Amino acid sequence: MSDTQAPSLPAEAFATALAGLPRMGPARLAAVLAASPAPAAWRHVTAGRAWSAPAVARALGHEARDIVQQWRAAAADVDPAQVWQQVLDAGVAVVLAGSPAYPQALAGDIEPPAVLFHQGALEALSGPRVAIVGTRRCSSTGAGMAVELGRDLAAAGVFTAWYLYMKRPDLAENLRQRFNGLYNLLDRKYYFDEFYQRFFAGGSRQLGHN
Repeated sequence: MSDTQAPSLPAEAFATALAGLPRMGPARLAAVLAASPAPAAWRHVTAGRAWSAPAVARALGHEARDIVQQWRAAAADVDPAQVWQQVLDAGVAVVLAGSPAYPQALAGDIEPPAVLFHQGALEALSGPRVAIVGTRRCSSTGAGMAVELGRDLAAAGVFTAWYLYMKRPDLAENLRQRFNGLYNLLDRKYYFDEFYQRFFAGGSRQLGHN
């Protein structure tokens, strides 16, 4: 995309395109967007230039040269305007860290996501909430807590499902109608599967066809 087209797109569009690049994990995305505004960062990537910002250099590590070239090759087949339209069509909203719309509940986190994809009202984060965070290198204490949490949640879920659908199906239907939006959100697993298929798996298939 030329620089003359860039002003017609919001920064969120370029951040979304950056987030879809191969090997662009949360830490690298945060470092890139901290070093440059999203439109400038996209131009930097498409030009295949090395990153001099220390935070980006640390995030890229010893494979910096290979990653930069891989980003450039992938970005050559990505149109941020098309990606942005797909996001809008899917009803997904994008919020960048530091923007007024960014939820305060995440802004105070140790490592807040640089780009937040969401559906529904972010105001829900102001109320009671539960976060489940995964890691590949948890401690033995964390592993034990995960097992205990999973067991307790499973037991609670089995009992709740049995009561609602076996003992009180009328209550289940009443709750579904009363909280239809929340029901659909949970039933579709926050639409993560649809989002992944459309923007990542679908993009990979498109690149394969090209």
